[in-house]
Amino acid sequence: MSAKLGSYRWSERSHGLLNSSEKRQLMRMLVQTQLHETLQRWLYWLKPAAKRRWVDLNQLKVPDTAWTAEVDDYVNHQQSTVMTLHCLRTWAFGWVLGQAFKLEFDEEVLYSASMMHDLGLTEGCQSQLQTTAFQVVGAREAYDFCQTQRPLSFAEQVYEAISLHLNPWLDRSQHNHEAFLLKTGAHMDVIGAYHFWLTPNELVTIHKRYPRTGFAEDIKTTMHQLPHHSCSHAGMLNKLGFPALVDKNPLNQYNGSGHASHIANSNSSAGSL
Repeated sequence: MSAKLGSYRWSERSHGLLNSSEKRQLMRMLVQTQLHETLQRWLYWLKPAAKRRWVDLNQLKVPDTAWTAEVDDYVNHQQSTVMTLHCLRTWAFGWVLGQAFKLEFDEEVLYSASMMHDLGLTEGCQSQLQTTAFQVVGAREAYDFCQTQRPLSFAEQVYEAISLHLNPWLDRSQHNHEAFLLKTGAHMDVIGAYHFWLTPNELVTIHKRYPRTGFAEDIKTTMHQLPHHSCSHAGMLNKLGFPALVDKNPLNQYNGSGHASHIANSNSSAGSL
């Protein structure tokens, strides 16, 4: 049985580089998620209250553990504040959706994977991008960091959540919920995918806490100017017009919201804003 696209086994075997069949699979995923998102948008417009439960934003808090403090310290030394804020929004979107859809997930795995999911784009990793996809480079970096203090099973869950996050489509019934929530949160922040799954109040609150100013230009630069292999997910997405999707993101309306100082107080509740 072949390994699933983006999985740990597939990533270690292929280094994240797609063959011809996998490129076609990626295209099918793009079509599938576009159709599903369109259908979901109509369903939410027609009857939003029936699709998800209310979430208490006072509970939106970074897990208060020694481990998450280690993660914060690590990523703050690896990436820019703009990218760290993207990671925090990714986590917050994923956390809210996990609560809204009543999904069971490990709080520390989701937070760790969310905060480290773009390590492959950082300066120290960029030299590897000509031969290895950035989500695999980042997954390996996160895996190595997790292994310093956490069990192997924890490191593997973080790795796979990161290595899967560029798949346009993830069936939450076939993958760990942490991977589904990371992927959904990241895609929502970058291109606005499924943003209607969150309420206007949730979007406003999260952006006040973790502002997105400067993010659109930053992510376009890292995706377009870094030496991504043409057969990687990033290389393929660039060919398919990734920058235009970033520019059309409806969440760009929140540019200028909030204060970046909140990054230094990520254990405070979003509801206190």
